[in-house]
Amino acid sequence: MRNFRQLVEAKLLWVDDLKAAGGKIELDGTILVYHATTKEKAQKIIQEKVMRRPPDTPDTYGVYFVAGTSAKEFAAETYGDGTVIPMKIKASDLHIEDFAEGRWITFYAHTRGGIYRPAWIGKPENI
Repeated sequence: MRNFRQLVEAKLLWVDDLKAAGGKIELDGTILVYHATTKEKAQKIIQEKVMRRPPDTPDTYGVYFVAGTSAKEFAAETYGDGTVIPMKIKASDLHIEDFAEGRWITFYAHTRGGIYRPAWIGKPENI
């Protein structure tokens, strides 16, 4: 019998890209990712335990994450003020956006009513 991770991996076309970037799908079907933001927005995310898409965009725009060996640094350099939040996101919610083999892979997750709820939100870090 296959475990949950194996079932998720079988349905996702980007699993090899994730592994090449140094990421992995955990046994519970989540992926450790980083979300780049500002210190102020990070506090709001921690307080509300949700992420919000920009108000002038549709739910299909979603919210963005980075995974992989260089994910934290890449996220901090590309958006916000250097603040990144580690999160665990259901792999089945993620859609690949871009990747740099061996370094990072970017994803987005669609929101519902402008909101996305990560499986876990860690402590913000400033890089």
